[in-house]
Amino acid sequence: MAKDLEKENKEENKEEDKNENKESIPEDDLAAFSLWLKKELEPVVNKVQVSNRLTDSPALIQGQMSSGMRQIMKMLEKDNN
Repeated sequence: MAKDLEKENKEENKEEDKNENKESIPEDDLAAFSLWLKKELEPVVNKVQVSNRLTDSPALIQGQMSSGMRQIMKMLEKDNN
């Protein structure tokens, strides 16, 4: 049991070290980049938001409707026609 706890502690320490080694981008640069990105993609993009949710990829693109909602809308359109 003690070995399991030691193993878990070592794994947690490794994760913390990985997070500390990552370079952080200054908030001013993030704000400027967000504004630039929104202006460049303006006809298609409504909102650009900085988040700490993603750890392994640089960006996330979300649609206005979920795929389930799109399917429901398509079914409703077929019923109306």
